Amino acid sequence: MASTPGTTDPAAAGRRIKAYKIAVEYRYMKAHAPGGVYVLPSFDDIRVWYGVIFVRRSHYANGIFRFRMELPQEYNDAGTWPRITFTSRVFNPLVDPDTGDVQLKYFLPSWDPSQHFVITALTSLKKIFYFKLDGPEDRLPPWYVDPSCCANPAASELARSDRDRFMGEIQDCVITSQTDIHAIIAESPLNFPALTPDTEGAVAGLALALFDHRTGNRTTRHAKAILTAIGDPPAPPSEDALAAEGAAEAHADANTEAVAMGTEPMWEPKLPAYFWSTESERATRPAAPAA
Repeated sequence: MASTPGTTDPAAAGRRIKAYKIAVEYRYMKAHAPGGVYVLPSFDDIRVWYGVIFVRRSHYANGIFRFRMELPQEYNDAGTWPRITFTSRVFNPLVDPDTGDVQLKYFLPSWDPSQHFVITALTSLKKIFYFKLDGPEDRLPPWYVDPSCCANPAASELARSDRDRFMGEIQDCVITSQTDIHAIIAESPLNFPALTPDTEGAVAGLALALFDHRTGNRTTRHAKAILTAIGDPPAPPSEDALAAEGAAEAHADANTEAVAMGTEPMWEPKLPAYFWSTESERATRPAAPAA
C-alpha cells in the first residue's frame, strides 16, 4: 500500500536506513580502506561500487586488478554478503574463472552486520593474493588440500600438479591487468585513461608534488606506478618472504578495520594457519601496546 502524507511506510523507512548505513560505511572507508585498495560508488546506485587493488608483493606482485562490488537490497541483514566480482582476469582458486566472482564465504562463512562491514570484505579480498604452497599440510591453504572447497578447482589442482604452469598463469593475469588498466568501463567512476602528451606533464607533476609532500605514502607510490612503464615482473619472492608479507598486511588491515569501526584494536587477529609456518615467524607478530 502506498504511503500517504502524515504516515510512514515501514518498508521505505527501512530502505532509507540501510542506504544511510552504507553511506556511513563509505565515509569511514575513505580513510581506512586496506592498503592498496581503492573504491568509488557508482554515480547511479549507492549499492554498486567499483574498485581497484594494487598488489605490491606476493606471487601477484605488480598486478592491478579491477573489481565491482554490489551490496544487495538485504545488505545489513544477517547472512547477506557483498558480492565482489573481478572485471580483470584473476587466476586464483577463490575466483570463479567464468564470472569473476570472489568466494568471500571462504574467509567469512557467516555474515553478522554487527561485526562485518565493507572493510571486512575488502580485507578478505586482499587475502586471496597471499598464500604459501610449501610446508606441512596444516600450514597450507585449505583450497590446496581440498580443491572441492574453492571456486576454481582446476586452479587448485594445477597448483598441486604443475607448480610452474600455475605460476605462469598467475604471471599472465598480472601482465594482462597492466595492459588492460586503461580500458574504460562506461558505468564505472574509477577509470584510468591513458596519458597523452597534453596531460602527461601535468599529471606527473601533480604526482611528484604529492610524493614530495608525503614521502613514502602508498597512494603516491601507486600513482607513480601508473605514470611509468611497468617493467618485467621481478623474480618470485621466497615462500618465507610471502608468509611474512601476508601476515604483516593481514595484521595491519585487521587493526585498521577495528579502528575504523570504533571497536578495540585486534592485536591478535585470527589469521589462517598457513600465514605462519614456523615458531620464529609467529614470534615476529607485533605485540600489543602497553596498557
